[in-house]
This record gives sequence, structure tokens and C-alpha cells, in this order.
Amino acid sequence: MVRQGVSVAASAGERGTERPRSATEDAGPVPTRRRPQFHPLSVARVEQLTDDAVAVTFDVPEELAGEYAFRPGQALTLRRVDGDRDERRSYSICAPMGAAPRV
Repeated sequence: MVRQGVSVAASAGERGTERPRSATEDAGPVPTRRRPQFHPLSVARVEQLTDDAVAVTFDVPEELAGEYAFRPGQALTLRRVDGDRDERRSYSICAPMGAAPRV
């Protein structure tokens, strides 16, 4: 199921970054943070959790698997473009590492 006009992007919250280094630590290269890109994703499953809450699992194509690999504490940003309005909302990922993203 693909919802018209909805795209998903991995949040830049921790992707591509390391903790800050102190002045006494090795001054080797620090990975740079890159801006996440939005990709249209299919909804694999919607699970009704309560009367007013659902969990949504996304189907990520093989070629985008690296873009959507996540660590605990990361989030996905959903984007909906409606005419000239760009609406975004972030959701915490609630899936184990290595599983499909679920928010």
C-alpha cells in the first residue's frame, strides 16, 4: 500500500556522527553529517495498538537498506507535500536493530 504524497526520510539525529571528541583524544577524521534525503516508501503493515494509536512498519527496497539502517534512539521524519505546503513530523523508531523501520 503506497499513500499518495507521503515520503519518508531517516532522521539526521545520530546518523553519520560520533560523540564529540575531547582535545586529548586522537584527532583523526570525524565523519561528517549529511542531510537526509526523502524517499517514497510503501507501508508494509499498520498495527492497531490502542483506540487512538497505531504502529506503522515500512517496506524499504534493498537499494535503500543502508539509508534506513538505524540504531536505538533514532527517528524517521515523515513528509507530506500538499500543494505549496511541506509538512514534516518525526517519530521514534520502535523496532529492533536490523528489522524494518517501525514507528
